Amino acid sequence: MANLKALLSHYISSEEIPLNGRLFNIISAVCGIFILANLFTSFETKLAFAVIFFIILFLILWTNKTGKYLQGSFIYISIMSFIAFPFLFLVRSGIEGGMIPYLVFGAVIICLLLPGKKCAIMLTLYILMAIGCIVLDYYSEHLGFITIRRFESDFIRYYDVAYGIVLCSIALGLIIKFQNKLYMNEKKKSDAASLAKSEFLSNMSHEIRTPMNAIIGMTLIGKTAADSETKNYSFARIEEASEHLLGVINNILDISKIEARKLELSPTEFHFEKMLQRVINIISLKADEKHIRLMVLIDREVPEIFFGDELRLSQVITNLLGNAVKFTPEEGSVRLNARYIGGNNEKGPEESYCTIQIEVSDTGIGISPKQQARLFQAFQQADASTTQEFGGTGLGLAISKNIIEMMGGKIWVESEHKKGSTFAFFIQLKRVNNNKITVPLDENWSKTRILVADKDSDVRKCIKSILYELGVRCDTVECGEAVFDLIKKNGPYNIYFVDWDLPDIKGIKFVKMLKSAEYGSNHTLVMTTSSSELKTIRKEAGEDGIDKFISKPIFPSVVLDIVYAHLGVNQDQTQDKKEIIEDKYEGHSILLVEDIEINREIVLALLEPTQLQIDCAENGAVAVRMYSDDSQKYDMILMDIQMPEMDGYEATRQIRAMETEREKSCMEFAKQTPKLLSGRPAGVPIIAMTANVFQEDAEKCIEAGMDAHLKKPIELEEILGALQKYIPTE
Repeated sequence: MANLKALLSHYISSEEIPLNGRLFNIISAVCGIFILANLFTSFETKLAFAVIFFIILFLILWTNKTGKYLQGSFIYISIMSFIAFPFLFLVRSGIEGGMIPYLVFGAVIICLLLPGKKCAIMLTLYILMAIGCIVLDYYSEHLGFITIRRFESDFIRYYDVAYGIVLCSIALGLIIKFQNKLYMNEKKKSDAASLAKSEFLSNMSHEIRTPMNAIIGMTLIGKTAADSETKNYSFARIEEASEHLLGVINNILDISKIEARKLELSPTEFHFEKMLQRVINIISLKADEKHIRLMVLIDREVPEIFFGDELRLSQVITNLLGNAVKFTPEEGSVRLNARYIGGNNEKGPEESYCTIQIEVSDTGIGISPKQQARLFQAFQQADASTTQEFGGTGLGLAISKNIIEMMGGKIWVESEHKKGSTFAFFIQLKRVNNNKITVPLDENWSKTRILVADKDSDVRKCIKSILYELGVRCDTVECGEAVFDLIKKNGPYNIYFVDWDLPDIKGIKFVKMLKSAEYGSNHTLVMTTSSSELKTIRKEAGEDGIDKFISKPIFPSVVLDIVYAHLGVNQDQTQDKKEIIEDKYEGHSILLVEDIEINREIVLALLEPTQLQIDCAENGAVAVRMYSDDSQKYDMILMDIQMPEMDGYEATRQIRAMETEREKSCMEFAKQTPKLLSGRPAGVPIIAMTANVFQEDAEKCIEAGMDAHLKKPIELEEILGALQKYIPTE
């Protein structure tokens, strides 16, 4: 009975089924009960009622399986109105048999199930069919080819009329009741969504105005400051506020894409651990400000290289870690755990997918079960009061949920109020068969001895587990005195990983004591510290006896690189450092098409070290004239899109048309131009440089004849990458 109730509840009230589908199920269910009642109580036509019941049952199952509720409604109404009703009308004594209530019942169902013109057309046909049946009933005694069956007794006739009126009244009452309930629920949801959006807009105004106030205020301070230190401080705060404002804008754009179903993934090859390192570099500064302990644990079975959308995955992880840091009090802890769940090699190594689960745990304020129900909805936060205390747009988790589902995964939360939270998700990623460097484990490895001294037990366990794979001996201690006790007992170690802030012997003092102790000279001393203190400590310590500084949390590749370097193993793996290679383009020219003066100034300043000659055009019309006057002058065009007089699309089309005409008139043009545009005659590379950042905007740029799409605000790495791709250097 409980299972039947749950099934009915799902088909009638589940939000997974659209409103018209739930209404169809309600009407079909009531009609099914209506037909069953007729089947068991009617004196006539039991077989007909049985057939109609099974037709309704089949329609309910088929419609819910396919989701074609409108088509199901058409079929249902057609069968009931144009087959079942005329048949029952003729075999049950017509109007005398109490068919008028059934006629009204059918008309009401048509009005409930079908929208607009479809309802009007079907209702008209139904009324015409009913009039035809009534005319046949009236003239049946005078027609020789048709006979309407009459009841044998007055009792059966009166019984059938009264029964039909009562049954139709109950059925209509139930349908209208359920329909009102559905619409009231929808109205409540609509009102709640409107309220949430109103609160969101109010909150968004705060989120936008706060960094804008910081930008304006710090700009004023920087302008009036006499010393460079204050100016630099102002620039740093302006940069932070600008990045925060850009994050708010990106969240709004992402939720807009999701609601318009235009959010798309852009898969590329990426290094999983290095992606996590970049995320941690962003989060660690905020964590260090609150003295929050960050830990990252990566399952050794997790592949190194994946094929997927690195940007979107890092966006999700950044959001979860950012929330964890935001809602965790000072001196708390945040842990990220990446685990390998399983893989699928059925299609061979080329199509090998695996499931990765990522968990972000914190010791923060926690989330109650009631608050958890609202977490992954847009414009919502667990508790509205947290908006004022902690800030935030309430969009991050909704965006993350959509991204994860697009990656074939699922996200969930486990939490207790005031006891911390764990946000976890799994995704499907395609692994890439990369050639890992294999290092022969000779006797030097087995003889290598490493000592880890850190007050944090998680750090000690992390480094020890990393080294366990290599078969390297590793001892761990939690204080400085224990280090020297082990040296006296076991002799000197080859590599020391030492926390700068040990509870008993700190920093420089430890280095000096280690120098004076009797140990072998062939050692490596590595100091670990928080990222925020790294620069200060480096300056304080200098190079006096310290071989390397690394920031927490500790990543496996960092530890392995140190061990490899100590043993002299050649590590030619690519280092994931965003080195901005500023090639020199002396003798090359580009045309910058941009209507806003400050944007032109920014590009000119960014590209000044490249020694490019840069001409500027204020709009597309000017750019077309300048290119027409000297088409051979420019090696590239940076094209804005939204400009007065002529936009970037039209300017690009006119430039491409000029190139086509020139190609026709001078076949030697292609030989003189080494750069070939895919699918087009040879021509100048045109790069869109615009704030229109949707995928459809990029596609529109390509369709207009452009070669690439750069989004604003301009990233130096991206614009230099475009130069390196399209302008050859000596």
